[in-house]
Amino acid sequence: MRTRIFTMLVAFLTMVGNAVWGQSNETMEIRSWEDFLAFRDAVKENPNTNAILMNDIVANENILGEDGLPNIGYEEGSGHHDYQDLNLWSWGSTSFTYSGTFDGNNKTISGIYSIGDALFGSLSESAIIKDLGIIDSYFRIRNSSGAAVFCGTNRGTISNCWNEGTLEVYTSGYGGGNAGAICSMNYGTIENCYNKGLIYSIASIWEGMGSTGGICGKSSGVIRQCYNEGTLYISAVSTHTDITSFQFPSRFIGGILGSIGGTNEDDLRVLSECYNAGEIIIKGGETSSTLVFVGGIVGRDNSNDGVVAIYPSNMNSCYNIGTIRAENLHLNNTDKYYYAIGGISGTSGSAIQNCYNIGQIETINKYNNVSSYLGNLFSSGENIFAGVTMLDDLSFTNCYYGNIVEKVGYYLDIQTAAILPLESVEGTIEKDNDAFQSGEVAWLLHKGGYGQRIGTDAHPVLINLGNEGTEVYKLVLSSEEVEADTYPTYVNEETKIAPFEDLTLEEGKTIGWYKGEDLVATGLTYIVNSADADEDATITLTTKIIDEPEEEPEQPGDEDEDQGNTGIHKPQRPIKYYNIYVDTICPGLEVEVSKDVIQEGHQVSAYLTIQSECDTTGMRFEYKRGLFGYWQDLKALEGVQPGEYIIKNIYTDIYIRALDATLPEEEPTGIDDLEGVKAYAKDGSIYVYTPNREEVTIISMSGAIIKHAEQVGLQSYSVNRGIYIVRIGEKVFKLKN
Repeated sequence: MRTRIFTMLVAFLTMVGNAVWGQSNETMEIRSWEDFLAFRDAVKENPNTNAILMNDIVANENILGEDGLPNIGYEEGSGHHDYQDLNLWSWGSTSFTYSGTFDGNNKTISGIYSIGDALFGSLSESAIIKDLGIIDSYFRIRNSSGAAVFCGTNRGTISNCWNEGTLEVYTSGYGGGNAGAICSMNYGTIENCYNKGLIYSIASIWEGMGSTGGICGKSSGVIRQCYNEGTLYISAVSTHTDITSFQFPSRFIGGILGSIGGTNEDDLRVLSECYNAGEIIIKGGETSSTLVFVGGIVGRDNSNDGVVAIYPSNMNSCYNIGTIRAENLHLNNTDKYYYAIGGISGTSGSAIQNCYNIGQIETINKYNNVSSYLGNLFSSGENIFAGVTMLDDLSFTNCYYGNIVEKVGYYLDIQTAAILPLESVEGTIEKDNDAFQSGEVAWLLHKGGYGQRIGTDAHPVLINLGNEGTEVYKLVLSSEEVEADTYPTYVNEETKIAPFEDLTLEEGKTIGWYKGEDLVATGLTYIVNSADADEDATITLTTKIIDEPEEEPEQPGDEDEDQGNTGIHKPQRPIKYYNIYVDTICPGLEVEVSKDVIQEGHQVSAYLTIQSECDTTGMRFEYKRGLFGYWQDLKALEGVQPGEYIIKNIYTDIYIRALDATLPEEEPTGIDDLEGVKAYAKDGSIYVYTPNREEVTIISMSGAIIKHAEQVGLQSYSVNRGIYIVRIGEKVFKLKN
């Protein structure tokens, strides 16, 4: 009852505000599905209505099955849907353009069931949709007007949004619409978005689909830092549609984008820092189309005016690792059919930079006269108006591919009108699997924003897509005095290089590591330091056997040089210092360090003191080099005092932590205030009771926010052993767990 009154009140105040003051700048707070419906009604009155999602909301429970199809009596291919008592989503008969800001606040909307509308309609240039996830939802949309989960046409900005629902596209007749998880047509900006949901169509697809992509159907705007891991399943059923007018019904399908659009010189047509890992399945049936272009990233990477002019895209730093599979396509009343598949682009006419493909390309055909143009990077086709590749159109820079199919791609010979294969293209290089796994390709692509966790990632990844700290360096090592392991090699920062582990040195001797004439490290191992790299991310070092320094050598002054006493060569770069950070989050443990700031190349001692009654069975004492390094155990060395641990060869900030020790169980501690709020700790959890809805924040003694949520009633929060600050509304408690 309270929710219904609130919903009616919000809608009423919105209408009154619009009538009296015009366009309101206030932001609606959405806490339930009813609130979202009130937002929809408010937008119909005022397209500039702003809103923020305060928590995850649910329209319906358990919409999708494991196969991505709805759990509501849906029969595949029948078009039958038993809606039962579902809350259906629709904007009604009113078409609209949204111009406000919708802040998803990193929350999700689940259980949406739509039979015709995306979540938003069209977005104006001022519209912003951000930080919003759609999960366990089903959108079934006729694609002649565009099919999408988030919006139909975007002229604004969609950022940090994600889809894990299903988009089913159904068609009848030639519609030429576009489909994508985020939007069907983009003139604005889509950034930092991803799709993990199913895009699904079993219909007279070639007569009804224009362009389909995992993120967007067609775009003349900007798409950057997006990825698709969902499946695109597109199948043509038997159809006898007659196309009597002069049309070119080619279709474009891509893991990220169906096709580039726009015939205006001012259109941006940007596609950058995106990847596809989802499967693309193009399945057979009769069709009256003559050609389909499929690309791991984009079906067609340029647009034209239908006659002569070509409008290329700006395509940079994209890769495909997803599988593309085409099965049994054929033309009406004949076995003949043509399709073109490229690892990056179905048909290419743009300058493509810093891209790679190692995704599989598979074809299954039971018909004899099916022509396929399969290319490791791009492909082509026969219809010049549909978009083909001519030799002058090809422009690749720093692109790589695995040997997936026989050819790099195909092009149209304008003299003979024949489609000819290309064995090689300038700017593209074949690389084997070892080159992709070892970090070699990541280093070759580093200027395109790629990195790789050597030994963990099987291929290069884009640093700006949540892969910070994965930069790859090429290490070139030489020595005239001692034999070392084979180099060059590809490494991450702080990788331990130990080419001399079995070397026996005379007493008082060690290995010196030199960058040019500068001594940058000593010892049998070297910890990779980005400060030693040049602009090409290459670290070139030579090694020599030198006297082991007993103390930090003094640098010669001008007076020494005048007297010919040069001493040790003065380094060309300034000496750096690094911080030592300690975080002890377990009661019963104390950690101290010998120094808080360490000069590069030196070492630090960490001292661990354990309270006598503390249980250390599961205790971990760890350190990492750099903020994005990997935690590793701190182990005691021989010859040091008990409780002392040494970290050597420091060339970055050091982080040390002790955790998972336990003190004997105590009775739970709790505090009640006069208004009935309770907080206490017991058995590895913090329990909070609030009679009314309150914001709850749990903070560790190191200042880290462990939990932040809204709640009402009794809730438990699992935490490690330690001391925590618990804030409930304006009240603050200190609890020991």
